[in-house]
Amino acid sequence: MTRLHEIQSAMAEMALDRRPAADLLGFFGDDRAIPLTERLQIHRNNTQFGLTDPLRAGFPVLEQLVGGEFFAAMARDFIRAFPPRRADLAQYGHDFPGFIADYAPAASVPYLADMARLELALMVAELAADRDPLAPAALQSFPPDRLEHLLLTPHPSLRFVASQYPLQAIWQAHQREDGPEGAIDLGQGGDMLLVYRPRAEALIRKVSAGGFAFVMGLSAGQSISGAYQSAIANHAEFDLAGELGSLLAAELFIDARLP
Repeated sequence: MTRLHEIQSAMAEMALDRRPAADLLGFFGDDRAIPLTERLQIHRNNTQFGLTDPLRAGFPVLEQLVGGEFFAAMARDFIRAFPPRRADLAQYGHDFPGFIADYAPAASVPYLADMARLELALMVAELAADRDPLAPAALQSFPPDRLEHLLLTPHPSLRFVASQYPLQAIWQAHQREDGPEGAIDLGQGGDMLLVYRPRAEALIRKVSAGGFAFVMGLSAGQSISGAYQSAIANHAEFDLAGELGSLLAAELFIDARLP
């Protein structure tokens, strides 16, 4: 069993490009027509391609931003540092945004890690459980003098993405088949984004800083009144009635109840 574990560990290290194939010569004979090191390199290449493809599928805008060659090199470095921990690769890449934030070769594209966070949020939202959105008129069934105590439950797919860059505009520009049209002014201000999937397709909704804090409060279990206090703590201009009505119409919530 110890010997088998040693072989499996050595193979995994080699497949992740952490160990040269020649190190494994002591485990196997090499009397075939194709040398062992070449056969192991084929296995390593297949592993690398097999793990890079899910990253390409999950982070398409990221690849457009840096180009295929750079993305492949970045993916190889990521795979070496963060190999998959489960057999299901549908959500492989959860550590990718954090990795990119510290990836020196990508420092020239300062919003790259934020874009990775946005694409990861979209990926997670797409795979989240289906839930029927709360109808905007549902709040009318509660006594008006009790509305401030309501607990609103956001859709389980909800993810928060904040950036000092116009992330939504950058993402949207790369949805065109022929690529972005014109340059985007990176100095136009940042985005506070809600990513969720109320129905068939994941949505990206830009909100004010106060709205972002408000929804975070609701998501943490605060009542409407409590979340409102969280919002105005740093954003006195927050419009509760307008923002709440807009969020209800956008089908962000799945339940409303009194404590």
